[in-house]
Amino acid sequence: MLLGDTTSLYEGDLRRLTMIIRAAITFFGVVLLAIIAFAGWSANKTAIDIERTLVENALNQSIAAVLNGQKSVAWWDEAVTNTADGALNLEFADAEFGIYLTETYGHNEIFILDAHDHPVYAYMDGTRAEPNAFESRRAALAPVVAEARGGGAATGMRQRSDEFGRAQTSYKILSRAVKSARWAGHIVSVDGRPAVVGVITIIPNVDLNLLESPAKLLVSVSYINEEFISKIARTLLLPDLSLSSAPARSTTVLSEPFIGDEGKQAGYLSWTNRRPGQILLTIILPLVACGVLATGILSNHMFRRLKRASDELTQR
Repeated sequence: MLLGDTTSLYEGDLRRLTMIIRAAITFFGVVLLAIIAFAGWSANKTAIDIERTLVENALNQSIAAVLNGQKSVAWWDEAVTNTADGALNLEFADAEFGIYLTETYGHNEIFILDAHDHPVYAYMDGTRAEPNAFESRRAALAPVVAEARGGGAATGMRQRSDEFGRAQTSYKILSRAVKSARWAGHIVSVDGRPAVVGVITIIPNVDLNLLESPAKLLVSVSYINEEFISKIARTLLLPDLSLSSAPARSTTVLSEPFIGDEGKQAGYLSWTNRRPGQILLTIILPLVACGVLATGILSNHMFRRLKRASDELTQR
């Protein structure tokens, strides 16, 4: 009886040890696989978040670039004197506002509004147009005009980072002029197309006696077309960045709804996103899974041999 009790006790200890080892292998194998999968997924998600932030920052910089182009001609004594009420110099306006902003900065449409926001000048499609052409754009541009005129955030418009405003804090000699300036920039749909809209006051930069109150406004519309997107793509090293009306069907391409600041969707921004965690998910994870499975099979084979050896010793 003593020998039988000892054998039963030994077999029970062996079974418990086997179960503990199997449970440990299973637990740590699952934990290891989960850690690798999470690391790969987390790396991919972080890369996507970074790229989204870079694209958003590039759009903010594009707005600042439009306002900088406007500033180069709007903050100038000559701009004020040549756009005076009743004495608009059309040749000056064509050369310094229309042609210059169109050919140098790529602005598509340029308007000048008087103190009451009535259009007094228009330049569209590379040529001077009737000022009343602004009326077909008024509804879309009105919130941006109101923000520039009032100096506060436009109602119902998404608030963007003021990259242009930050760059104006370094002025010393022109600081008095800057204090009198107002501006606003947004991405909105104009005539069914997404566009960067910049609105800035026309003010003197030297003789502040020329300052008008309220000041005239210079309005620019730069449509977000293929050339516009290509410029951003080269800056961000995203060569296939594109704006399309439908999302991409490929699983390797990320498509993000492109929504204007007024809340209207203007298509989808798509690009092939970098996936640094993909090597973990497609190579490392399967190899580790195979290793865990092989460990389980080998340990199971070892436990069977150990049980057979135990049974043989018990019989002897």
